[in-house]
Amino acid sequence: MNSFDPIELAVFKSAMRSVAEEMGAVLRRTAFSPNIKERRDYSCAVFDGAGQVIAMGDHMPVHLGSMPMSVKAAVEALSLGPGDVAILNDPFAGGTHLPDITMVSPVFVDDGDSPLFYVASRAHHADVGGKYPGSMGLCRTIDEEGVRISPTKLVRGGATDQEVLRMILGNVRTPEEREGDLAAQLGACRVGDMRLRELGARFGLEERPAAETSLGTSGAKAQVSEVQLRQGQRPCCTQKQPISTQDRVRQRCSELLATRQLITFFAACFLRMLRRMRD
Repeated sequence: MNSFDPIELAVFKSAMRSVAEEMGAVLRRTAFSPNIKERRDYSCAVFDGAGQVIAMGDHMPVHLGSMPMSVKAAVEALSLGPGDVAILNDPFAGGTHLPDITMVSPVFVDDGDSPLFYVASRAHHADVGGKYPGSMGLCRTIDEEGVRISPTKLVRGGATDQEVLRMILGNVRTPEEREGDLAAQLGACRVGDMRLRELGARFGLEERPAAETSLGTSGAKAQVSEVQLRQGQRPCCTQKQPISTQDRVRQRCSELLATRQLITFFAACFLRMLRRMRD
């Protein structure tokens, strides 16, 4: 199948994004720490079998921008089978800072030999050990920041590796809260796995590659359009002349003039208010 119906593509796109959003909702509602429950410092995303992004939740941009590198690092370092979940926070493997712990889980559909999808969740943990409480102080080496986790299997075949879990919890100041947040991340990955299996049964595996290709093509077209707009061109079905430098300067001057007038107006209002308060 070389093409995909635009309506079906929109449905597929929304369905994939809803998976990432539901993963985030599960993570937020089951986490222990305020960092995740209230501050909402977490992110979830769905990837294809090659580790390319399909859908992201409306979460933390700094997480989502680097999460593909964490998925790539986990897939390259480990052989992930059904029921496995990788854990990592290494900044040199796609991580950000050490409190941001990522979990990556493969999704196998219809007992396939290779995963058709990957789901990933990343959350900021309140403490991962290190020199300072909260693991956010000034440090000279990365070891002073906290426990550094290279891509490692936390769950093997559906069963948690207790030695890995003890290693992590033994190096933090709040082990009970950390265990609860890690369990919340595992739950989010399991929900993503379940929902993607349901989508596979609904759409059929034969249409999945075409839909993923169409999503990638539409994303590439959107990026080209954005670049054209920044260069002063209008992406359209027909070719049009680019905006001249003189017109761009004129437009920019008009914007600056409008901004200056707006600032002057609010400054006058503020001074008027101060006079009334003084009187």
